[in-house]
Amino acid sequence: GFVEWVPSTAPFKDLIESGARESQGLGASSKSQTTSTNAPFNVFERLKEHADGKNFAANMAPYGISYQTAVQAAKFISHRFEEARSNQNHSDSQWLQNVRSEIADSFASSGVPRNALCRSISRAAGNPQRMFDFKRNFCHSLASCCAAQWILGIGDRHTGNHLLDMRTGSIVPIDFGMAFGEGCHLAIPEAVPFRLTTQMSEVAFPLGIKQTLVAPLATCLNVFGFHSTFILSVVRSFALDPLIEARVMRILCKQTSMHESREGSDLSEQIFGSELQVIREKLRPGHCPAEIIFQLFRQNERLIFYQATFKDCFDGVLTAHINNTKQEGSRSFETTAGALIDMATDQCLQAPIFGGWAPWL
Repeated sequence: GFVEWVPSTAPFKDLIESGARESQGLGASSKSQTTSTNAPFNVFERLKEHADGKNFAANMAPYGISYQTAVQAAKFISHRFEEARSNQNHSDSQWLQNVRSEIADSFASSGVPRNALCRSISRAAGNPQRMFDFKRNFCHSLASCCAAQWILGIGDRHTGNHLLDMRTGSIVPIDFGMAFGEGCHLAIPEAVPFRLTTQMSEVAFPLGIKQTLVAPLATCLNVFGFHSTFILSVVRSFALDPLIEARVMRILCKQTSMHESREGSDLSEQIFGSELQVIREKLRPGHCPAEIIFQLFRQNERLIFYQATFKDCFDGVLTAHINNTKQEGSRSFETTAGALIDMATDQCLQAPIFGGWAPWL
């Protein structure tokens, strides 16, 4: 598509790098590369012991280091999951808490301060009163972005696809080329409903991100649910777009073994029929996000080299989230919002995403 600069904005990646340099006393505009947001090789160094040794490097060579870190994380989590299942004294919450702690240590080894983004936002605000307004705008726009990304299945939410409006502190999302749950069908799939990493959560400090975000996120989901008929009719029109048809063809070829010749419109209807059903379920009050993602993963036939590893990893983590949601009892958009935030901030789901997504930021 066409690329156009969005005035008065900056990508999260640049802001995080700037905040990290400032925290080291180098100055926000310093050209020093002492602190980089790129994945250092030691981020998952401690997880490598559970990889396949020589076979690991050989099998994953075509994917590069960005994918290797994701597979290392998946193998580490699935290994810990097997340990927990063999130990009758470990509950789901216990083993998940232990694994999250170890992954958090690995993320911290990147050397990037967890409040680097918040530092840059504070500098842009200029004073405490404007910082309060920036934080409010950031969290409110974050809630609407998260709701839209979840409903429409928008993926590839790396730090370059989030911009910050430097005048107001609001988030400006860009690049929606990966939509309608396509992230769940990648060879290294995205298990989170939207991006809500440590750097973004720290902006809500001193309040917790869940306490700050759950109410506005539930409101957005409620509004989308109220207008579900209109949203579904708009989404349905995408099936007639030639570019969408081309994408559908690629997905179908990668996911199924069907070789018979069929019309593009038939393929669009076939794929979009299932996609519309997923969106319709997401617009329903009290739906369980983990169950939806769990079912999408079951349809992914692209997990070639480490299918069992990712299956074990996500089966264990997503099942725990499903159980937690069902224990809540009540079925409302507030329950769904809380479940979405829990999943998005779960580092056991963030870690097995390809390195370019930068889950440690």
